[in-house]
Amino acid sequence: MNPSLKDYGVDTLFLEPLDKISDQFGLYHDYARNYTSSHLCHNMQNIDRDKKPSKQTSSPGIIMIVEVEDATTDLGNSKALEASLTGALAKEGLTVVSTETTQSDDHLIIFIVLKEGYVIARTSTNEKYCGFDIHFWSRLEKQEDTKSALLTAVGSKGASLSSYRVIAGGMFNTPSWKEDEKIRGPDYEEICANNLQVNNDDVKNPKKVGNVDQTFVDTIMEEGVSLLEGENKKVFMLIGNDGVDSLNRSGLEGIESVSNVETIYCPTMANFNEFDDSALDAVTSCEMHLKNTLSESANEKETSVLVLDSNADKFTASILLKVFSGLRNKEFTDKFFAPDAIVVSTITDDSDNWRRNFMQLFKTDVFYFDPACYVEVLYTDKDDVAMKLLVANKADEHFIQSLQSAVIDYKEKTGLYSIIELIDGAEFVIKNSEEFAPKMFSSDDFDLEPTLVQWKSQKPLAHQIIFQMETEMKKRSLSAAIVRESLENAISKTNLPGLTLTDGMIKDYTDLGGNGCVFFAAWSGGSIVVLWDGIIHVDLNLFTYEQNKEQADEFEKNFRTDTTLSTMLRDEQPRGSGRVVSYIDDLTDGADPVWA
Repeated sequence: MNPSLKDYGVDTLFLEPLDKISDQFGLYHDYARNYTSSHLCHNMQNIDRDKKPSKQTSSPGIIMIVEVEDATTDLGNSKALEASLTGALAKEGLTVVSTETTQSDDHLIIFIVLKEGYVIARTSTNEKYCGFDIHFWSRLEKQEDTKSALLTAVGSKGASLSSYRVIAGGMFNTPSWKEDEKIRGPDYEEICANNLQVNNDDVKNPKKVGNVDQTFVDTIMEEGVSLLEGENKKVFMLIGNDGVDSLNRSGLEGIESVSNVETIYCPTMANFNEFDDSALDAVTSCEMHLKNTLSESANEKETSVLVLDSNADKFTASILLKVFSGLRNKEFTDKFFAPDAIVVSTITDDSDNWRRNFMQLFKTDVFYFDPACYVEVLYTDKDDVAMKLLVANKADEHFIQSLQSAVIDYKEKTGLYSIIELIDGAEFVIKNSEEFAPKMFSSDDFDLEPTLVQWKSQKPLAHQIIFQMETEMKKRSLSAAIVRESLENAISKTNLPGLTLTDGMIKDYTDLGGNGCVFFAAWSGGSIVVLWDGIIHVDLNLFTYEQNKEQADEFEKNFRTDTTLSTMLRDEQPRGSGRVVSYIDDLTDGADPVWA
């Protein structure tokens, strides 16, 4: 297959910052992950924080599962408990719409519908246990306080409390959705306020790259070359394709530890036009020239430092990267570079972003084994003239320590400002030696008694599955009537113990201030809550006192019959006391677990 310009990465590879094009190349780069809060806050400065969104695009909800033990309230008194719970919710500023109570034997289920969501309380009198589902789609910030209020209402101090959250659906177009959307998520104002406080000096005196004199560049580049310890170092420079370099070559040669400085460039790439008919020939010729020249150099002596001169061309640099990249070139790369080699470049203005991309890819695709790393160091003088030194290190275990020492020495020597802004990589590598003897721990090395006591204290009382379903907008649209019909179909066709569809069994709540609705049904064997968000999402909360996964799966299947709903998520958990994490079937005949 004949190569194309795209094979050399000269189309878009160096035209955008790497974090913008990483998805295009299927690569994950830590640089995007290290996009710091200072960058985030800088981007947030021009956002009107008081401007509310004009259209709701999502409506998430959160279900908080709470298991309360050692309740002191009479959990069998339905009227008193209902009054206590609704009163606690009202004190928290929540709007109670309706309540439904189902009581049988030792079990009591109280369903409380709110404008902001719903709360289910399920009690077991003999166990002094009360389990809560707190599902909010509005006023999510009140969920934690609501939990505390409900604990107080059932007379628990929270000493035997366990809770967790499940991300679920909500309801579209509730009256408070704009305020909810503004409150929900990371508090950027607080983050940015803290960032400004920590970096106050940087905010007062922002350091922007630009307006750099070549003498300044030469000085910083010499500092970069000097980062590598050792003597008799060979330096290779990629210079402009006209054969002219901009760096003070004598300055590099004057470094005591440098033995010689060689240059490389591609005459065929001078005045290169990627749209010209001869562009591919020029690129192919350049690749052959670079390979031949570098191979001859590798036969003579290993290169310790590769320098990208200020005059270096981005297209030629992309070809150079291709020469070294990948496993197929690993043998040649190892022969060319010294074991602790570094690559050095600078950024003097925004048009130099391709250099950052080159250096990151050199670390990723050429020096890819730990402790390889890529670093950025900002330098600036008293006139706020600033530039960045970019360094990719191959495998020097002590490179970061050397870099830190060099930065401190530079400050003390010149009085100029310098700071390490980014370190990507430099993972610690453990070598096999007698000094490092890792121990493989077994269960006998740990005190298992507390864990075993907790295991035996578990009492699974019920089984809960939360199905989250969605349908496609372009197909049969959902409605309150369709969702109710689906619930009726599931109840009538599924053989859940004690569950029979009767008139008035299903309670519907279609006037909660949003587009969606809630359906509730309870019987002696459990409860069902269905929430429709008003558009495409349905939450089916199925709770049964008997564990039967086959029947639960059948119920879910019957619910989706004659709809285009698909189950996207399934959260399944046991409910009960003793900080239960095990299902009923897992605790048989009081047998100890295999790890005990």
